[in-house]
Amino acid sequence: DFLLAEGDDQTAWGVTAAGGYWLVEDAVRLVGRYHYANSREDGGVLVGWGVPGTGTDALGPFGSPASTSASELHSIYGGLNFHVFEDNLLLGTGLEYRNLSGVVGRSDFDSWGWNTWALFAF
Repeated sequence: DFLLAEGDDQTAWGVTAAGGYWLVEDAVRLVGRYHYANSREDGGVLVGWGVPGTGTDALGPFGSPASTSASELHSIYGGLNFHVFEDNLLLGTGLEYRNLSGVVGRSDFDSWGWNTWALFAF
């Protein structure tokens, strides 16, 4: 995927590459994703950390706000998706690494986070 976003003050663009491999056919899938986002202006890339106000801001570095503005983002995710009842129930879990540079108001930093999710379809 390629995305381009243009606003009044800033222009950002990004690329996503994702894929997977069946470890157990139609049941367990190894997945991976790479994101790259960039902006010509400082603060053109807005990165959120979890869900603000719920205590689930686990992806953000300690003491950081619910979101961070930067000029460049690299994100790498690897995990497992479990397909239950065909594709009517999907469970996923994985580890994500983020590198932010050109951070507004602070130095550049790296972070790690664990994601777990469920998707129901009926």
